[in-house]
Amino acid sequence: MTTTETIPDRIPPMLASSARPFDDENCVFELKWDGVRALTAIKNDGIRIWGRDLQDYTLHYPELAGG
Repeated sequence: MTTTETIPDRIPPMLASSARPFDDENCVFELKWDGVRALTAIKNDGIRIWGRDLQDYTLHYPELAGG
């Protein structure tokens, strides 16, 4: 990575999909928690956070901007 790279435009996050319930000891399952599903890009020029509909969440988390 060079210092001339910038944070990419928002890309869609992977979304969960419905499936028939099953149990398999070879699979890892994730509980569904209520909350925000978001992606974060961090580069030399800052941070960008966006949600599943590509809305910008960056200003909702000012503590992640550093300082």
